[in-house]
Amino acid sequence: MGAISVEELVRRPARLIEEAESGQVAVVTKDGRPLFLAVPYDERLAKEEVHVVVAVYLYERGVVSLGRASKIAGLPLGDFIGRLGALKLPVVRYSPRRPISRARRILLNSSWPTREHAEPSFVGEGCAE
Repeated sequence: MGAISVEELVRRPARLIEEAESGQVAVVTKDGRPLFLAVPYDERLAKEEVHVVVAVYLYERGVVSLGRASKIAGLPLGDFIGRLGALKLPVVRYSPRRPISRARRILLNSSWPTREHAEPSFVGEGCAE
């Protein structure tokens, strides 16, 4: 997703057309603030509502999270996940390295007792007979 200023758009309108032809969404900015979104027209855009197509596009390219995309689409999360499934797009994306390092960090910072350090417990301990 590229950004192009209004000034550059006036000087070089072909850039926006080039980005659209290559399938890229462009954010047109004015004074550094987003002004509007230029979305390439494709078959999905013709079939779906525009805000759903934009949400899918942004999610598919990793620009927004799943939750944010469902809000952009104006759909409950489950319905948006259903739309992704119908388009055969993955709902869960991850790097093979990230879950391992994240799990390791959680375990290392955890105060849960490990098997070696857990205090033994006995059935019936402290029970009156």
